[in-house]
Amino acid sequence: MPKFNELQNELEKAYNRVKKPLKERGNFLILADKSVDGIASAAIMYRVISGRGARAAVKFHEAYAPVSQSVKAYSADATIALDMGGDTVNELGSQGLLVSIDKEASSGINGEAFGFDGSSDVSCATLSYMFAKIALEEGFGLATLAVIGSLGDWQDVGDKRNLISLNEAALNEANLKEVIGIEERLEFPLGQLLPLHRSLTLSVDPYITGLTGNPRAALSYISQAGVELKKEDRFKTAYDLSPEELAKIESSLQELIQDKSEPLKRLSFFSMSEDRISPIWNLRDHSLLSQILIASGRYEEAFMLMLGAHRDLFSSSLDSLIKELENLISRFNRMLADQLRRIVTHSIINIYGDNLFTAMEAPLILRWAALLPDFRGKTIIVQTSLDSNSIFSINNIKKDMYLDVRKLAKDFHGSVKGNGRYMTASIPIFKGSSFLEKLRELLQESEAGVP
Repeated sequence: MPKFNELQNELEKAYNRVKKPLKERGNFLILADKSVDGIASAAIMYRVISGRGARAAVKFHEAYAPVSQSVKAYSADATIALDMGGDTVNELGSQGLLVSIDKEASSGINGEAFGFDGSSDVSCATLSYMFAKIALEEGFGLATLAVIGSLGDWQDVGDKRNLISLNEAALNEANLKEVIGIEERLEFPLGQLLPLHRSLTLSVDPYITGLTGNPRAALSYISQAGVELKKEDRFKTAYDLSPEELAKIESSLQELIQDKSEPLKRLSFFSMSEDRISPIWNLRDHSLLSQILIASGRYEEAFMLMLGAHRDLFSSSLDSLIKELENLISRFNRMLADQLRRIVTHSIINIYGDNLFTAMEAPLILRWAALLPDFRGKTIIVQTSLDSNSIFSINNIKKDMYLDVRKLAKDFHGSVKGNGRYMTASIPIFKGSSFLEKLRELLQESEAGVP
């Protein structure tokens, strides 16, 4: 059974450890994973520290990776590690580490230790939000970042794509406090900003056969569905459509969705403090845009976006960011169309993405592939390479195999980050083929129930 009170007590103890440097307005180091969840957690913790008058430097680092020299050289009165994994946390012991928060099992405060599943019940951002409520009177205002972190970690696994457990508690509290609004609707990326046909082409959740990545087909499709494309002198957005027009689009789209049982409507979450024409008004959009920034290595931009800084600059660069997303979807479509890039053995699908996407894009590609009906319920290995490393993003790793996969990666002088639903291994490129062979054996033995 989950132990909420014990988790809350541990968070209060963690706050007590940082009271002294906070009171003395000391110098903090926040070290966070290069993920939406990690960066959202860092933004929450930065708000806590700056809100109490202390100073904080923020560095982003690969979870489970050895601590870099730049981190070791940084002089801080207190270090806070977020979503960093046990190995990295242990190495940070000599850095004045006062607080470590993680959604997975590690040597710090983590949801798994108290009975909460780190892949669905609680994100690191939600745990950081719980910490913030202890530290700040108005800490509940940071719930927006908790939800963005949870969505970025793909924990919206409940009915109608809702959050569950502690993530849902944070969402519901923010809704009661009128920080976050919730409604059920037909939703597509940046649907409040972009013309409907362009928004449809950005949809990979759900993936719309023939429309995703194809603007011309989307334009024709909307007309054939009996919906006027324009309102006065501009193209309509999804939010311009009447209930009758939305019903036409939904009914027509259902014919194109491969999984006929999958409902198109889902819960939409939006920030009550943002104008609807803001690209980050919808929290799913905010999470998606952060994922694209991270996939292109722009961690600081994602962090500043979550802090609400440089919004004018971000809005002016939105078109280029959308083009990056369109380009990635185009490469995803090419991958789906190329049967030579795919090897299927039993319930394992191995996708080779060399020269199509980068190591930072691989986890996002894996998530998109896992949503497709043909791939659903399968174990998918998305493989690509970067410099001297082979990258393997893997889904559906059973909980009792976490340690086996981590050990296998270590045997090949590599590292693994993520939870069982989505893990990414980085292996020296000359050992990549051997690692893949052993990984497939491990997965097949697990599927067959071999101990």
